[in-house]
Amino acid sequence: MNTPFTWTLNTENARIAVPCFVEEVAPLFEAAGRFRIWDVSSEGIHECREIAPDGEDEVARIRMMRELGVTIVLANGIKKATRRLLRAEDIDVIHGVSGTAVDVLFGYLAGRLGGVTDEDSDIPMSGPVAADAVAWTSDLLQSLGWTVNRVDGPNLSPMDLIAERMCPTCGKPVRAAICCGAHAWRVDEEIGEFHRITSTGYHCRLYVHPPLNAAVKYCAAYGIELLDPSAFQPASMAGLHLPPLKGRINGHPELNTTVKHGTDIQRQP
Repeated sequence: MNTPFTWTLNTENARIAVPCFVEEVAPLFEAAGRFRIWDVSSEGIHECREIAPDGEDEVARIRMMRELGVTIVLANGIKKATRRLLRAEDIDVIHGVSGTAVDVLFGYLAGRLGGVTDEDSDIPMSGPVAADAVAWTSDLLQSLGWTVNRVDGPNLSPMDLIAERMCPTCGKPVRAAICCGAHAWRVDEEIGEFHRITSTGYHCRLYVHPPLNAAVKYCAAYGIELLDPSAFQPASMAGLHLPPLKGRINGHPELNTTVKHGTDIQRQP
C-alpha cells in the first residue's frame, strides 16, 4: 500500500450548509425541513447548528442562506433556478450527493466528494464517501499481514474495523480496534465514544483521521494511536514490529520498542 488516502481540509473560513432529512442529505433542497450549518477553518470544524427555514419556498431558503452567511451548499436534488440564485449570492453549490450529512461534510473536506458543480447538469446522486477511508485502512492493514473484519453495528457506532495479527515475539494474537472518523461532527465526542466502547477487549486502538488539534489531544489523552492517511509514508514503517502501529500495545510489553528517534528504535517507558 503505497498510495496515501488524501484526507486534508481543503477550505478555510467556510460556512457549509447541508439540507437534511433525519440524518441523511435531503432528497430536495427546496423541500428540506431543516439545514445543518457547519463553520470550518484550517483548524477544523468549530460549530454545528440546525436551522429550520422560515418559509416553504426556495426564495425563503435562499434568503436564509444569505442571512446566515453560508458560503457553500452541499445538496442532493436542487432546482437549476435555485442553484443560479444561490450562485448570484456568491454561494457555491455542489449537488447530486447523498449519504449522511456528516459523511458528505467530511467527504467534501477530504476532497473526495462526488457530485457536480456545473449549473445545468442534473447528474444522479452519488454514494456515501466515508467508505473510502475504511477501504484504504482495510487494504493497508491486510497488506501488512493483519486479518481485518468490518464491524456491523449501529450506524452511530464509531468502530469500523477489527484487525488481528499474531505477535512476532510471543505468538499470541494482537487485537486492534479501528475508527476511520466521520461518525460525528465533533472529533472529541467521536474519540470519547470510541474510547468508551473499546476500553476492554483490545490490545491497541487506531484512529484514522487528519491530525486536527482536537484529534491529537484526545487520542493522546485516551491512549489511542492517530494515523494521518494524507501524510502516510511506507518508509515510516521501517523497523516496526507490527506496522503501521508505533505506539504502546497493551499486554505485549516486549513489543513496546517502536518509538523512532532518527535511525534508532528505542523502548517506550
